[in-house]
Amino acid sequence: LQSQLRRAAVSASTNIVEGCARESLGDYLRFLDIAFSSTREVIYLVSLAGRLSYLSETESRSVTKLADRVAGALLSLRRSLR
Repeated sequence: LQSQLRRAAVSASTNIVEGCARESLGDYLRFLDIAFSSTREVIYLVSLAGRLSYLSETESRSVTKLADRVAGALLSLRRSLR
């Protein structure tokens, strides 16, 4: 679970960076979609870790709140580019 959570978090940020390096807007949007999906995966995995008592309720809420903010920012960025 820890490994999958790390991969999803890294995937979100690296897809944003890789998308920025692409020449076409379509490619950039595709990578933003992948980054958004990875962020949603982080939210699910944090929720799962909380339910399994690997994280406290406070920690789970805190990380979920941050990941929700990232997901919202990605949605806003995607909308502004379309």
